[in-house]
Amino acid sequence: MRRTVEDWILVLLGVQKDKPISGKLAFVKELFLLEKEVVPKIPGENESFEFYPYDYGPYSTKFARVLNELIRQGLVEAIPIPETKEKNFQFRLTEAGIVKAEEAMKKIPSDFLDLLARKRRGWDQLGHFGITRRVYSRYPEYTIRSKIREEVMR
Repeated sequence: MRRTVEDWILVLLGVQKDKPISGKLAFVKELFLLEKEVVPKIPGENESFEFYPYDYGPYSTKFARVLNELIRQGLVEAIPIPETKEKNFQFRLTEAGIVKAEEAMKKIPSDFLDLLARKRRGWDQLGHFGITRRVYSRYPEYTIRSKIREEVMR
C-alpha cells in the first residue's frame, strides 16, 4: 500500500491531533526529518516529498501544494500566529481532517505510529531554532542555498 505526501502530512498532524505545528518552516523541517529518519524504517512504498536546498534549508513544493489543497478542502486549518514578525500560522487538523488522518494512519504499523508520536513530541520541543539547527547539522547538503546558515550554525 503506497503512502502519499498527503498521508504523511495528515499522519504527522494526526499523531498529536491536539497539538498544532507552529510555523510553516517547522512543519517542513519535521516532515523532512520524518522522510529522512523515520519513513525508511517503515515497510512499504512511500511517495517522496522531493526536498531540495532552498532559502531556509530543505523545502518541498509538493508539501506546499498538498498543504494548500488540504486547507482548501477544510481538512487542515491554518491559524494566524499573532505578534510574529512575518505572517505565520499554526497548522492543525479540523474534525474532517482527523477522520482523514485516522484513515492514513491505518496504512502504518502501530509500533511505527508510536515511534512517530515520540519523534513529533521531540521535534516540537526543539522549537523553531532547535529543529532548524538539527536539520542543518545533520544534512548540510540541504543548506547550500540557505540565507540563514551562518546564523543557525554559530
